[in-house]
Parts: sequence; C-alpha cells; structure tokens
Amino acid sequence: MIPRVSRRSRRLAAGGGALLALLAGCVGDRSAPDVSEAEARPPVVARATLEPPSATVGDRVIYSLEVDHEPGLTVSWPEIGEVLGGLRVMEQGLDEPRERGGRVFERRWYRLQAAPPGRFELPVQTVKSWAEGDEVDSGPSGEAPSTALEIASVLPPETEQAELRDIKPLDPPRPLWPWWALAAALVAAAILGLVLKRRRSGGGLDKVTPSVPPHETALRELERLAAVELSDRREARRFGFRVSEIVRTYVEGRWGLNATDLTSEEIRARLGELRELPAVEVERLEEFLEATDRVKYTGMEAPREELRRIHREAVTFVQASRPRETDDVAAG
Repeated sequence: MIPRVSRRSRRLAAGGGALLALLAGCVGDRSAPDVSEAEARPPVVARATLEPPSATVGDRVIYSLEVDHEPGLTVSWPEIGEVLGGLRVMEQGLDEPRERGGRVFERRWYRLQAAPPGRFELPVQTVKSWAEGDEVDSGPSGEAPSTALEIASVLPPETEQAELRDIKPLDPPRPLWPWWALAAALVAAAILGLVLKRRRSGGGLDKVTPSVPPHETALRELERLAAVELSDRREARRFGFRVSEIVRTYVEGRWGLNATDLTSEEIRARLGELRELPAVEVERLEEFLEATDRVKYTGMEAPREELRRIHREAVTFVQASRPRETDDVAAG
C-alpha cells in the first residue's frame, strides 16, 4: 500500500525546490559580471592626480600620470617640457613598475611650482604603447583627463585685492617765515610726547603703525619672491639676500627695532625687546637669521629645496607674529 503524502509536506517540498533554484540563479549571476568586466577593461588605462588637489603659494604640488596596462606592452609617456598648464615644472621622476592582478602599473610624477595664485587647467595627457616587435606607438593608448589646480594667496582675504598706492607728489616749497616758530613748537611737542610715552611703557620699543601694516607688505613681497627662478648660483644668492631683507624690514616696521641696520648677532641680543613675540617664534627667527647668513656670507651654494624652505619659514614667521587685532577685525 502506497503511503499518502499530506498537503503540508507537498507545500514544504515545493518551497524548498524554489529556494534552491533561486540560490543557483544568484550564484550564476554573480560570476557573470566578473568575466564581462575583465573582458571590457581597455589594454591601456591612464589617470592623472594632484597631491594636494589645492594649494597656497609656496606649497609642494605633485602631478602624477598613472598607467596600468596589459603585460608585454611598452609605455610611451607624453612630452612635458618646463611648463605644464602655466606652471613651471621644477622636478620629475619615474617610479619602478609594479604587477598586480595580471596588469602592470607605472607612474611618472612632476613637481610643480605653486605660484602665482589663481586657477590653472592641466591639459589632457595621452599615453601610447607598443608591443615587442611592433613599431613605436603603434599599440593601444589611454588618455588621462584634464585636471584643475587652485593656488590661493598667502595674504589675508580682506587684503588680497588691495593695491599699494604710489607716493603723492610733493607740494611746492613755501616760505618758512613766519611758520618756522610753529614748526619748532610742533617738533618739541612731538619729542616730549615720545619721551613721556616711553617712560609710561617702561622704556620698551613702541609699535609702528603705518598706513599699510608691515605684515601685509611682507607677505606681498614674499609672494612675489616665490615666483623667482633659481636658475644659477648668483640668482640663489640674490634670493637669500632678498628674503632676509623682507623679514628684517617686517621686524623693523612691526616692533621698531632697526633690524635692517643690525647684524644677526646684534638682532639676537635684542630679541627680548620684541613684545608679544612667543618663545617659539623667537627661536624660529634665530634659525631664519642663521640660515640666511649661510646663504649670504659663506659662499656655499644652497640647494633649491633649502632656499624654498627658508622662504616658507619666512612666510610662517610673518603670519604667526602679525598683530592679533588683525585676526579679530577679520573675524568680526
């Protein structure tokens, strides 16, 4: 006698069969895209990257062309001269090829000079290839898309568009008499006011407050100096003298210390007179003076990277030691 199968058992069997069919379909669908993606991958793939994607004047910017291609191909890199998208190429190099997942990965990099400020479009780059025994550049190629680089100014936002005004012409001379007596009285009053002010402040140096703050002038001049080409030894030595002059002029305008007339040793002896200057910035200024003296007086040829480092230290010192009320006004 054949045993009877209940209706519930038949339903469970049918559901289990459907579940097994669904799982088999999922497994088959998952393997299919891998095969199609591998077949659809081009023989040569090129990419372009920027590190960092945005920068300020004086930063180190690396532009990279990255290529991954099928084994057996030789890559032909595009010709990039001394300028790329309006930016000067300071240095370039090629990394060792690497193999991964049956593909060969190669990278060529270019160090760009981050100056002057603005937006720069780096064009499309075409990477060609050829196989062994074929003609050069006869194989497949890949295109790295164009990229954009934003270079910001180191000046505060409220003064980026400011322009230095020229000195007004002198008025024609007038007869001194009878104004000489009034002029003498004004000079005497000014001298008396300065003496009283120094006594009240304990004999320290008073701040000088010109119409254009010293830190703005210094940052503007340092920004212009960042674009100077260090093509030979004479230009490098001139660069060292100029960056030293800018910082000394800033110290003189900021604190009233006649740094442009003093030697580095004389300045170090009087650093205690610079009010509101933290100890870390005093140490930074001392190292800056020592570094610029080596460039100016020892006759040794400083590497470009050392000169650029001195320039960055100058920018950092000016930004860190400028009057705090400048930040308060900008924040308000």
